[in-house]
Amino acid sequence: MILRIGILSTGDELIRGTVTDANAAYLSSRLSGSNFSVVFHHVCGDSMDGLSGTIDSLIRTVDVLIVTGGLGPTDDDNTVEAVCGLFGLRRVIHGPAMRKYSNFLEGLRLEKGGIDEKMAEIPDKCLVMENLSGLAPGFIVENGRKSIICMPGVPGEMKEMFEKSAFPYLKSKYPFIETERLLIRIAGSRESEINEIIRKFGITMEDYTIGITTVFGTTSVTFIQKEGRLFDREKIKKSSELLFSESMLMEEYYFPEEELLGLLLERGETLSVAESCTGGLISKRITDIPGSSASFIGGIVAYSNDIKTGFLGVPHELIDRFGAVSEEVAAAMAEGVRNGYAADFGVSTTGIAGPGGGNENKPVGTVCFGFSKDSETMTLTRNFSGDREMIRNISSLFAIEYLRRYLRKSRS
Repeated sequence: MILRIGILSTGDELIRGTVTDANAAYLSSRLSGSNFSVVFHHVCGDSMDGLSGTIDSLIRTVDVLIVTGGLGPTDDDNTVEAVCGLFGLRRVIHGPAMRKYSNFLEGLRLEKGGIDEKMAEIPDKCLVMENLSGLAPGFIVENGRKSIICMPGVPGEMKEMFEKSAFPYLKSKYPFIETERLLIRIAGSRESEINEIIRKFGITMEDYTIGITTVFGTTSVTFIQKEGRLFDREKIKKSSELLFSESMLMEEYYFPEEELLGLLLERGETLSVAESCTGGLISKRITDIPGSSASFIGGIVAYSNDIKTGFLGVPHELIDRFGAVSEEVAAAMAEGVRNGYAADFGVSTTGIAGPGGGNENKPVGTVCFGFSKDSETMTLTRNFSGDREMIRNISSLFAIEYLRRYLRKSRS
């Protein structure tokens, strides 16, 4: 049995393009590879008439309509009212949600106003979904054989509510059949390169649906079994490990920085970084990972030459002779930050992110890297294309990925 599911994302900000609809992508990815088939994504604004008409039209074409957004205390939060109007339900206050909101306001020493009660409104005769990360509750309305699932538009709140309430509801109400699938993650390779390698796997494409998606420098490749076809998991895994080698992340990691920290922890070693052109992006990527303090000691944004010489001990003569953007200076920065933080590894970046500052010998996009370990220091230079933001992002990813691959090779 195929369950037809539609996703409706609401909000004027989505229509204007000031906010990207991440919710629909997340929901589709969670439901793909099963008999719960997402048949459309639809976006509409906050107006009451538009929202009511859209829900009324869409619910006729699917078994389940998932609505995100429009739950809250403001005049443009109209999802509850629209659903109640369409199905002849009354708006009521959900007591537990109202108490939670009242406690929230009291904690901020704010007075509750009349419109604040709207935060806890739900339709009567609905199934309530608790909002564990926020304040507005979600709800499910059943209309004959159809279901409407309404959740907050805030991505973090929506994801938790979906995983803990909405998805279990769907699985309990409708037969759920999940097809075989395998996900691998590749770092530091272009999608076209990955596609060419997959062609060498020797698997029959008639048996699989293959999806390739890149996010923040990591490409996810999903192999999904086609109905009634063979799914050779072991062959895919072995081919992936052989042909992608150390560019393939270990199964438990989503991003290169996660695996880098895991490898450092495994070795009982630590890392510090000195960043010039990347302006702290390497440190940010690493410290975004919970538990990073076990292996990451700290970093410094050594943007000016005075900081390079004063805090990192880079000799003035090196800068005068080779320039701040040079492998010689990158090496001294990596050694200086490793020694200064008493870390096992020191990593550095110095470059020209643009739009100005380049010349014939060192054009915009020139970035020098340093990697220091014990008495050994490695350096290299790369020339990246793109605007300032792209050059800085690629440089931070390159530094992380280079050290991750170094540690993977040392591990084997």
